[in-house]
Amino acid sequence: MGGGPTGVAGHVREGRGLTDVARHDGERGGPTGIAARGADGWRSDGLANRDRYGRGPTDVAGRDGERGGPAGISARGADGEDSSGIIAYGGDGGAVVPKFQYFQLFLDHKDMAFDNVMDDIHVSGTPELPLVLSPKSHGFSSGIRGSPRFKELQGSELEDSDSAEEVEVVDAQGRKKMKKKVKLKRWRPENMKEVNFHIGMMFLSVIELRVAIQEYIVKQRVQIHYIKNDKQRIRAGCVGDCPWFLFAAPDSRTKAWVVKKYVGEHTCEREWALKQFTAIYLAGKYVETFRADEKMTLQNFGRLVQLDYNMQPTRSKLARARRIALKIIHGDELEQYNLLWDFAAEIRRSNPGSTMLVHANNGKFDNCYMSLDACKRGFLLACRPIICIDGCHIKNKYGGVMLTAVGVDPNDCIFPIAIAIVEVEDTVTWKWFLNTLKEDLNIQNTAPWTLMSDRQKGLINAVNAMFPDAQHRFCVRHLHQNFAKNWKGDVFKNKLWQIARATHEADWKKYMQEMKELDQGAYEYLDAIDPRQWCKAYFHELPKCDLLLNNSCEVFNKYILDAREMPIVTCLKKIKDQLMTRFYSKNLESEEMCGQICPKIRKKTGQKY
Repeated sequence: MGGGPTGVAGHVREGRGLTDVARHDGERGGPTGIAARGADGWRSDGLANRDRYGRGPTDVAGRDGERGGPAGISARGADGEDSSGIIAYGGDGGAVVPKFQYFQLFLDHKDMAFDNVMDDIHVSGTPELPLVLSPKSHGFSSGIRGSPRFKELQGSELEDSDSAEEVEVVDAQGRKKMKKKVKLKRWRPENMKEVNFHIGMMFLSVIELRVAIQEYIVKQRVQIHYIKNDKQRIRAGCVGDCPWFLFAAPDSRTKAWVVKKYVGEHTCEREWALKQFTAIYLAGKYVETFRADEKMTLQNFGRLVQLDYNMQPTRSKLARARRIALKIIHGDELEQYNLLWDFAAEIRRSNPGSTMLVHANNGKFDNCYMSLDACKRGFLLACRPIICIDGCHIKNKYGGVMLTAVGVDPNDCIFPIAIAIVEVEDTVTWKWFLNTLKEDLNIQNTAPWTLMSDRQKGLINAVNAMFPDAQHRFCVRHLHQNFAKNWKGDVFKNKLWQIARATHEADWKKYMQEMKELDQGAYEYLDAIDPRQWCKAYFHELPKCDLLLNNSCEVFNKYILDAREMPIVTCLKKIKDQLMTRFYSKNLESEEMCGQICPKIRKKTGQKY
């Protein structure tokens, strides 16, 4: 066998080379565009004609081993002498390609075994890709390519292009009819609006091709299945006897996936239920919609999908799609717990003086505490010594409870101090939160302080343990909710509030006596509660605050309602951003105030200046 120094070309008996470059007598040469002719002297590619001894106009070496043109890559002749041309040996001749610096030949022996050669040529150092002959050998009958439902391409279906890609059109009898250049058009995301495949369309990856096929299925409402779907090729066909067919494979020249065969005709009926219309597909289509409106209900989401696609997915599919879209927007909820320690370190680094603590129990999240430096300094410098505490539920995948501590600023507005996230709300977690808050604010003497909360049993015990000398007020609204379980009606309600608003001890005794006349049981219930915890007449004068309701915490809990539905890191970051925005806007408002008395206080006292 006479192979060249690259081991590419060679000849055996009957003139067939190792790469199948030279084919049977009288046939076209191999698909690389190099091979020449058979015994009858028919030219395969227009590059060179050879006489029966292999000599052509370019005087490139033939079978006698003469030295050919200066291509720089030699092939060995029959007599063992190297030639400088690139030669493919046929039965009695060969061909030479144009001059270039580098040459690589890629082989697919599997396809060669089935008489279907898909070899490609990659040329470096030339401005154009070489001409490549398309694989369609007559007599091939195995697989989907030989199926009677596959229709051969017509010349009118091919588009002209400046590209060097060629496709050989074969008639029904297997005769070669013509060659037309195919336009190599790159697939782009904007093509999603109207998916149209054609031969020569390029895709950067197989994933991009599969996404385009899925979009085509949904847009055209057809049921297409994959005959082959792997890293080497994709064959897709329509169900039943529908002739629609697509074949794509990687192309070594463009380093992309190229549509090699395509039949775009459909004879099937449209489908109303598509397997490809998945929750992941919906999430990808409506992720920006959810980014703009995270509160969108499933009902409105379903209406939007029906308007766009004329299909009504199930409620569970819509819920999964919304969950996936929110996961794309905010990140994985479980992964964010692993990022919590890094987030805490970044808070302490970027905002000196802030406190961010994270605790774990046996490698699992237990609780965390966050208080920004501006919150602590502003509260200690300008706010009254009263702290409102409350808890609210977190509404994400893993749940939990958020404990909040809120103060009252000089204008009787809320002033957030600290927040904590715990698993459950009980005496242990409240003790930990209040003790951490006490140490963070450096509170040594608890006597001047006042705490306000609802009448939760665990919270009462925690306040008594951590702030033993502080006054503990109860929210009168929560007190009335418990009171109204046994004594309903506006009469009892109005009398209760009259007692709570009494500003003198004599008034308190008077109103309590009136309650006793209404109902002895109601009187005994209220008399058992320490009046210092719910009546203005017995409040300490130091805080200069006559609040009867724990509205400060209620307002703050509503203020961070959107953040409470997000994953933990996103939740804390959003609360941080909200506090920064609030402090900035309040600072701008304070610069426009006149005098030293705040607007709400001036309105209460009736002062004009």
